[in-house]
Amino acid sequence: MGILGNRKERPMDDAELNTFKTEIDLREYAAAHGYEFDKRDSCSASTVMRKAAGDKIVIKRNRNGHYVNDNRLLPETQAE
Repeated sequence: MGILGNRKERPMDDAELNTFKTEIDLREYAAAHGYEFDKRDSCSASTVMRKAAGDKIVIKRNRNGHYVNDNRLLPETQAE
């Protein structure tokens, strides 16, 4: 039994995945999970967002309309 319980599981199709990548604004999603916009480090090509715990993410939208992100650990939060 998977995460769908008793319902038959099906793989996500390409159209559905494409919809998620284009319709879900990762900036809004990150803000809803405690990230705050960093105006100083952001630019017209990408948005930088930070969390109080030290997490930093860079979000941009590719030419194909897909939102992508890159998680960056700040030096003080990396394990030695």
